[in-house]
Amino acid sequence: MDGTPPRPVRYPALGAFLAERRTARLLTQPELAARVGISPGYLAQVEGGSRRPSPEVLQRLAGALSVDVTDVVGRAGYAAALPPADDPETEAFRALSLPLKRLLLRIAAAIEDAPDLAI
Repeated sequence: MDGTPPRPVRYPALGAFLAERRTARLLTQPELAARVGISPGYLAQVEGGSRRPSPEVLQRLAGALSVDVTDVVGRAGYAAALPPADDPETEAFRALSLPLKRLLLRIAAAIEDAPDLAI
């Protein structure tokens, strides 16, 4: 250890979900990281709950794990009040094209990073 304090666990639901999906698909962290284009160390931090991937990385993780991005968005904290799965808004989001989903995730991340931009 280099004396750097560990990052606080801020996204435990996301990390646990991704780790469970990865192991269910019989993938190691290095294998999944290579598929997604991130380092195994970064993936370990995400699975440990101390890092939150960008919307783009989140999208790639969802694809590599064969899960709908709407199943991980709320766990990542990009949509604090994500409606229930049977909600018409959730169904509408699932029906959107992948580029439009990515755009909406970027907008949500920008608003969260700059709360004064929120409506």
